[in-house]
Amino acid sequence: MKPSARIIFIIEKLKDTDKIPNNLQKEIDTHGDILQVDFIDSYYNLTLKTVASLRFAWLYNECGKTPPEFIMTMDDDVFLNVPPFFKLLNGLSKDCPHPLFGGRFQYKSNCKQVGSTQLYAFKWRIPSLYPRIPYNNVI
Repeated sequence: MKPSARIIFIIEKLKDTDKIPNNLQKEIDTHGDILQVDFIDSYYNLTLKTVASLRFAWLYNECGKTPPEFIMTMDDDVFLNVPPFFKLLNGLSKDCPHPLFGGRFQYKSNCKQVGSTQLYAFKWRIPSLYPRIPYNNVI
């Protein structure tokens, strides 16, 4: 069976629907891949965005449609190598009949900005009050 995927963009529900930007309306009309949710779309509300994706799957099922077998959320600054990812999912579907929640934990990962010679230990500054507690990629 050939794997398939559908991309859904979850965005903040606009207060005034009469003022939807033309390019957003064109995306909605052409692809139907925009899910507007009632929350402020900011980095600090990513949890709400993740919960919205789970609610979307549940509502899809409630409408009598086949719900997605897998749901994945990711930021726009993340790269996904699709073929190995589908290979992983195909293995999970056979071995894991129950719901599975996962995440990636990375402690003290180093990153280097393009064009810079400086190595950054953390994406976010961590106060000294909380030494050795990982904040990035927390499950």
